[in-house]
Amino acid sequence: MRKFLTKIFIYTLALSLITIAVNALCIYRIYSSNFGSMSDKKNDSAFIVNVPEGIQICNFGSSHGYYGFNYDDAGEKYTCFNFALPSQSLRYDYKILEQFRDKIRKDAAVFIVISHFSFFGKPEVQGADFASKNRRYYRFLDSSRIDEYDIKTNFYVNYMPALIADNAVSFLRLLFKPSGDMWNFTTDPEAAKVHALVRYKGFIADKKDNEGRRLFNREAVEALMKIIALCHELGAAPILITTPYLKEYNDAVKKNDPEFYGDFRAVIDDVVRHTGVKYYDYSEDERYTNDYSLFFNTDHMNRKGARIFTNTLLREVLCIETN
Repeated sequence: MRKFLTKIFIYTLALSLITIAVNALCIYRIYSSNFGSMSDKKNDSAFIVNVPEGIQICNFGSSHGYYGFNYDDAGEKYTCFNFALPSQSLRYDYKILEQFRDKIRKDAAVFIVISHFSFFGKPEVQGADFASKNRRYYRFLDSSRIDEYDIKTNFYVNYMPALIADNAVSFLRLLFKPSGDMWNFTTDPEAAKVHALVRYKGFIADKKDNEGRRLFNREAVEALMKIIALCHELGAAPILITTPYLKEYNDAVKKNDPEFYGDFRAVIDDVVRHTGVKYYDYSEDERYTNDYSLFFNTDHMNRKGARIFTNTLLREVLCIETN
């Protein structure tokens, strides 16, 4: 009996040490300064880190903002930062702006990325992937700003992250982040045709009810109005932007839902009318829509494309040169 209990103790101790070691490695990889915004002026894809003081130019948004902005050329003259995250909503854009408001200078330019899915669909907390997306905010937002905050989730996210990996793949990605990512890839016409229909379905077709009526997400518009109001309170200039898409994506939308663009622009026009902000739509800009070397799929720019696009914004919208 004594030997049996000793074995149980040893096995339990070994398992505990392994668990602690694996989670410690996860935490180290997550919070290591090697995976932040130091070189690219772009945060990690899982959360926001290394936010500088005195930000002069920044952007918010979903993956279109995350991949669409590259401040490499502007970083020598200006303090820039990318606050976007993949699948990030306008609601969380506002929460992040609130959190880091003291980091933004009074005269800053704040680009707010508006994607085709931004104003439509069910409320965010009703999404099937809400829980998995929401967990990342436990790493850098105050608890009062996190939807449906749960202290147990906070413990697992920050101290035992390996135990909540959604599956083996995400667990391995957490441990062994690759040195490169999609930001360095390019696409081609055949891949773009396939991807365009996938994106159209996710961005537009899936944002309707069972009767085929477009679902208007009022909370998203309210969040955008709050972002604009807070920017004005800070003395910063909010600027609405839609990033470039390849022609294949735009064609898929026009073919399958020709009324979408009218509905989309109606919301933006209403916001512009009530706030006086400027809106710049680059989604069909011919300087980008046919150049596959600037994208890694139909609606996300790669590093080269983001660099060119960001410099275009700085030159055409802010009237500044980076060289």
